[in-house]
This record gives sequence, structure tokens and C-alpha cells, in this order.
Amino acid sequence: QVVDGRQLKLLDELANEKARFEKLLEQYGEDLKRCKEFGDYDAWEESSGFVNELYDGLQAAKETVVDFNEREAVFKMALSEYPAIDSVEKELDPCFRLWNMIAEFNTNQKEWMSGSFLSIDAPKVETDVIDWFKSSGKMAKLLEDEYPRASECASKLREVTGDFRKFLPIMVALATPALKQRHWNQLSDLLGVKPAIEPSDDLTLEELLEWGVADYIEEIEEISVHAGKQFGLEKQLAQMKSDWQPLEFEVKDYRTTGTSIIGGVDEITALLDEHIVKVQTMRGSPFSRGIKEECEGWQNQLIYGQDMLDEWIKTQRTWMYLQPIFDSEDIMRQLPTEARRFNEVDKIYRKILAEAKENPQFMSLAAEDKGYKAKFASANEKLDKVQKGLNDYLEVKRKYFPRFFFLSNDELLEILSQTKDPQAVQPHLGKAFEGINKVKFESDLKISALLAAKG
Repeated sequence: QVVDGRQLKLLDELANEKARFEKLLEQYGEDLKRCKEFGDYDAWEESSGFVNELYDGLQAAKETVVDFNEREAVFKMALSEYPAIDSVEKELDPCFRLWNMIAEFNTNQKEWMSGSFLSIDAPKVETDVIDWFKSSGKMAKLLEDEYPRASECASKLREVTGDFRKFLPIMVALATPALKQRHWNQLSDLLGVKPAIEPSDDLTLEELLEWGVADYIEEIEEISVHAGKQFGLEKQLAQMKSDWQPLEFEVKDYRTTGTSIIGGVDEITALLDEHIVKVQTMRGSPFSRGIKEECEGWQNQLIYGQDMLDEWIKTQRTWMYLQPIFDSEDIMRQLPTEARRFNEVDKIYRKILAEAKENPQFMSLAAEDKGYKAKFASANEKLDKVQKGLNDYLEVKRKYFPRFFFLSNDELLEILSQTKDPQAVQPHLGKAFEGINKVKFESDLKISALLAAKG
């Protein structure tokens, strides 16, 4: 009996709620009739608010029906249906769409006219206004028979959106980040506005219209097109500079020299070639006038970087060849002038490579104020003299002992760099003397026998 009593109480509550709900649906039906009679376009705020409130009520009613059905299922009752909800929603739909379109346009129009002009998303405004213009025309015909007053409001919306469309070219042309102060100066001269218009957050469409922009649509579009082309070049230039940020040398320790060499130059070289061509093409564009100096500066930077890299690679290649040679005290003693020059280069090379190891970013190293191009060019001049002196030295040795002509420079240098060790000649005897493979040294380093290649 206790359980039965509790169930009866719950059933009574459900019945009372359903009764109140049915009265609410009757009210929604009356509200729908009122919505159909809305015909004052200027009262759009009140009308749209009422329509949206009714729409929200219908959505809540659907949730209430779900709740009723869940409770009815518990008691194994037939599930209640309320087709009136869908019916009212269907009849409300054209009014709902119409008044929301009207509200959106009027709300946005105020912001577009008196709000910050530069904050306007012109492409979106253009899309929305054209959509409202087309949709309102279709809706005017759709509502003409059943909702004549609403149809008149739809026609009014088409009229005002049609009037507003003439401002779209102005918004698309001028509400863009492509326009710089120089372009606003051109516009100001065209309109006769002094002082020149400044593209600040305080600038509004109303002000521009007061200055007569609507009378110069073609001229304004021409200024905008040029600005857009220039802006595209500016973005290309900015992207090129951005591409260089992650590019670094691979700085690797070189043997046991206590210094390093650079690698990873192929990607850098390829990008230098590509960007030099790009910036040259940009400079040839008729729209590059506004960024002429920046383009020239960037081109000079790239060319300087390319020249510096060429000098650097040349220095490194020669240094790697000469370093083990002048690591020999014998060679240092026999070629004092060349040794001094090599040491001067070696000191500069090690200093620059230490800086590169600390910060391997290419563009940082290619900054003109570091002067690396001149330093490497000077180093290469000295290294050329070192190599010439070295070759002359080897030529003298070959003339003194013609058998040395059978040996390469590296082989001859290996012997000359170890003059205190007579046995250093052993690996090269076969090339210098036909038929001799090696010689036999006694403990006092005198040669006691010649050994043939065979037996």
C-alpha cells in the first residue's frame, strides 16, 4: 500500500505537469499567430526577440516530452505524443529565419558604419550581405500568400541590403591590411582630405562616406589592387626571411686539431640560389616600388652570404689540406715564410669556427658587420701564396733528386715532413726505384741491403 500510494502521487504529479504543458502548447499556438502578424520592419528588435523566445520554448518543450515519455515508460503507460510542437515549429520557421536575418543585418550594419573600419572582415561582410539580399528576395515570394506582412518586411530587407551593397566595393578595397600609409596618402589626395587619413582604430565607414569615397570607386579599387600586389610581395619577402631562421651549419669537430669544420652547405647553397632569383624577379615587378629598398637590402644580404660561403668553403678546403703538412716541425722549419702565413690563417679560421660552433645560424654568421667575407678572402690570398711556396719548395727538391718526380706531392711531403726518420721512405721506394721494394736498415740506420719486389 505504501508503494501504491507513492506511485499514485507520482502519477498525479505527471498528470498535473502534462495538463500545464498542454496549456503551454496552446499559448505557443497563440504566439505563433502573433508572429505571423509581425509587419513593422523598424520593430525588428522586439519581433526577433519574441520569435527567438518562442523557438527556444519549442526546443525546451521537446525535452519535456522526452522526460514525460521516460516517466510513462516506468509505469508502462502509453507514450504521449504532441504533434502540435512540430507543427508550430514548422509554421514558425519562415518567420524565425526572416526576423533573424533582419536582426543580424541591422545589428551588423550599425557596427560596420560606426565601428572600427579596419576591424571589418570585408570578404565575410560581402558574403553575408549578398546572401541576405538573395534570401530575402526568395522569402518575400515564399511568404506573400500566408504571411503578407512578413513578406513586406522581407522585401524591405532586400531593399536595404541592396542599398548597402554599393558600399561593399569600398569595404573590400579599403578594409585590408594591404593598405599602408602611403596608399592612404594617395586616397587622401584623391578625396582632397587634409591632413591625410590615418588608418587608425578610430576610422569609420561613416567618415569615409562623408569624405566622398563612394564617388571614386574605380580609382579606389585601382589603389587597392596595387596595394594588394605590393602586400603579396611583402609577404613573399617576409616568408623568405623566415625560411632562413632554422638553417644552420653542421659544425663538426675535425680530427684532433682542436677546431671544427662546417658541413650541411648543400641546402644553404640551394636556398641562396633560389632566393636570389626570387628577389631579382620581385625587384623587376612594377609593384615593388614601395619595398624597393627592402628588396635591394635583402638581395645584397643574399649575395653577400653567397660570396662569403664560397670564400669560406675555399678556405676550409685548403686549410684541411695544409693543416697536417704544417703540423710537422720539419716543414715549419724548412718553410718559415709559408708557415707564418699559414699560422695567421689558422688563427683566424679557429676563431671564426669557435663562433660558428656557438651560434651556427647561417644568416647570423653572414651578417655584413661580422666581415667574414673579407676575412676569408684575405685568408685565401695567403693560402694561395702558401701553396705556391710549397709547390716551389717541392719543385726544388725534385730537381735536386729527380727520383722524387715519381712521387705525388702528398707522398713527397710525407717524406719531407719526417726528415729525422730515414725509415719514412720505405712505403715509397717501390715508386721511386723500379725493382726495389724496400731496404734493410741496421740499428745505426745505415742501409745494408736492397730488397727486390720479388724475393
